[in-house]
Amino acid sequence: MGSVSKLTIKDVAKALNVSTATISNAFNRPDQLSIQLRQKIIEQCKLLGYDGPNSGLKNRRNQRSGIVGVLLSDGLSQSMIDPVDSQFLSGVGKVLDQQGYHCLMLQSLDKIDAMQQRSLETLVDGIIVYGMMRRPSSYQRLLTQHKPLVTVDFTLDAFPSVTIDNLTGARNIALHALQHGHQRVAIIGLRVVLDECVCRVTEERVLNLESSFGMQRLMGYQEALQEVGIALSEVPVWSLPENSHRQAYPLVCDILSSLRPTLLLCMSDTIALAAMQAASALGLSVPQDLHIVGFDGIPLDENIRPSLTTVYQQSVEKGQAAARVLLGQKDQQHTVLDTQLLVKESCPYPE
Repeated sequence: MGSVSKLTIKDVAKALNVSTATISNAFNRPDQLSIQLRQKIIEQCKLLGYDGPNSGLKNRRNQRSGIVGVLLSDGLSQSMIDPVDSQFLSGVGKVLDQQGYHCLMLQSLDKIDAMQQRSLETLVDGIIVYGMMRRPSSYQRLLTQHKPLVTVDFTLDAFPSVTIDNLTGARNIALHALQHGHQRVAIIGLRVVLDECVCRVTEERVLNLESSFGMQRLMGYQEALQEVGIALSEVPVWSLPENSHRQAYPLVCDILSSLRPTLLLCMSDTIALAAMQAASALGLSVPQDLHIVGFDGIPLDENIRPSLTTVYQQSVEKGQAAARVLLGQKDQQHTVLDTQLLVKESCPYPE
């Protein structure tokens, strides 16, 4: 039986009665088309089963610099000490090492000027965008780079993405914790709002990009709360702009001193560890007085007690997948990695 040939850009251009340049611009240079025209072309391409021209770097070898840019939403200093970021970058580096590419870590476009943007366009062959940027205007500036692009931990238009199943992971750990019958619950979120400060989350301030990992985790917690009959209005939510002990510890001290929840749903292990230290400083025992759960499954010292109940995410594999998609070794438009619930001492199984 003969194999079915894959649609080419010429085939699609002919079917839609437009030029090949228009099809290419719709996928790779959206700033060249009106929003309405681009959306129309993308939708028609989907109906035809066409995922866009392969913009992987394997098709650009003759003109490549051999450098892949990794754009860090957190900035360099935070990413160097964040264990999840370190694992992700390790995964990216492993693939780039194997393929003979160099890696250039770059500050978020929120923080660089026009001259640095031009340097970015000149230096790198493609960009892995790690983490959602806070200002929407940054995305349009990023699209003008005209480079192959992969987003990680969020989705952006028709570009390929690599994420984990944040919603299911958060829902599963919340349902596990809520088996203990908790009624006083608090959520310590991470980048749930655009504000670059520690704040209480309100409906007006909440981030409207549902694809971001913070919103996906919040939605997972909320699904679990609704399943057990707890009104969402009764569960306070805070948001931290960065995944750090420095920001989490004083916030949790204030929450435990004033509200006295019996369950803290923390959107990262770093926040959860700060919460355990805050509880200890206030004379609260975990898990006897307070249950705490995290998210990420970062490597922890075995001597830490109680051990942390958390959701394990495949951070190294996420980095590897992002690099392979960018290099054209992996064809999936949107890759979603599974998570795993790890039940330990900070929130054990109910007796």
